[in-house]
Amino acid sequence: MHVVTMLREGGVGAYAAVALGALGLLLGVVAVIAFLSRSASAFLFGLATLVVGLGAAGAGVAGALHGQRQTRLAAASIDSSVTAERVLQAGDAEARNAALVGFAASGLPVVLGALAALAGARLARTPSRVQGHGERASSADAGAAPTVVAVTFTLMALLAWAGAGLVGFWRPPSTRYRFATDDHDAWGLAAALEEVERDTPSACDRLHEALTRFWEPSHPRQWPRRMRHEVPPELSQWRAAADGCAERVLTSLDQPAANPTAWTRDGLLDSPLLQDDTLRARALAWSPASAAVDGDEENVTGTLARELLAATVRRALPRVRHCYERALTKNPTLAGKLLVSFAITSRGAVEEVAEANDEGPAFPDAEVTACVVAVVASLRFPAPTGGAVVVRYPFVFTPAR
Repeated sequence: MHVVTMLREGGVGAYAAVALGALGLLLGVVAVIAFLSRSASAFLFGLATLVVGLGAAGAGVAGALHGQRQTRLAAASIDSSVTAERVLQAGDAEARNAALVGFAASGLPVVLGALAALAGARLARTPSRVQGHGERASSADAGAAPTVVAVTFTLMALLAWAGAGLVGFWRPPSTRYRFATDDHDAWGLAAALEEVERDTPSACDRLHEALTRFWEPSHPRQWPRRMRHEVPPELSQWRAAADGCAERVLTSLDQPAANPTAWTRDGLLDSPLLQDDTLRARALAWSPASAAVDGDEENVTGTLARELLAATVRRALPRVRHCYERALTKNPTLAGKLLVSFAITSRGAVEEVAEANDEGPAFPDAEVTACVVAVVASLRFPAPTGGAVVVRYPFVFTPAR
């Protein structure tokens, strides 16, 4: 990582560590020069260097601990678990940067200070070889106090330096997501999947946007889908979520009044939400919403289950739509209800198909009526029990708004 980035992310603790480290380095150089000059002041300069180096390491550790505390307080107030984890990971990384800066800034001052203090302690104990008139000769053993002090300060500085290293190089336990904190595509997809789990109204739109960053094909109808780069393994549930959203879109297209949506069939075909072959086939077979056809069984007088009747008619709705859409090209405002009466024989065949206009006016387009009657006549139903079944089935046609 770039040094400037580490400083910026490390915050005040990192800047303080660098300032103290620079001061410690200067004192360390002075202490070494004093030792090379055989001056007893090397001991004092060495101690000062150790103290400043200890402060540099401590500033890095303090900055790291403060950053981690602030990060956890911020994450606790975030409702999204994905966003909270990203904040925690980013905060821990920035806190470690502060400790790493302290570790690097204090390393050389601690080493120079320790050498100068320990060597200077020996100089402070060594008696002078040249004695001036009236001066009293130094004792051969000036005591072990300088050495003890030098060793004590050295140990303290080394412990602080090692502590900064431990905090800086420590890695938190593995979390749910192990991708980099600056991988915006992965975090965006994780947040979208969380919305899908919560079933928010905009979940599928958010998932579409997130997957587009991984996909971005040269041609929107590319099939099979090929991702531009791999989705992290921690987000392996993305395909099931995409299939669920594609299913939801197809359902909303079939029931626009019950499920208002901004999606269109072409929009789904161009979306990375569409990954499954079966769902793609359904989307391709679905007619554009230029016409809406609704129907429901009425007046079943036999013993054929209503569910079986409705399922058979529902499979024929695309052909019924085609009858109506063909007429819309000539009359864009064409609308109305077409009530079809037909009989289902004991073998499931359809007979006596005709428009039943006894409950109201006839459908205003004879070509549509003839086309729908032909579609119904071609159907094959499950065999009813107990004889024939007579059905009156309404088809309601309305142009798209």
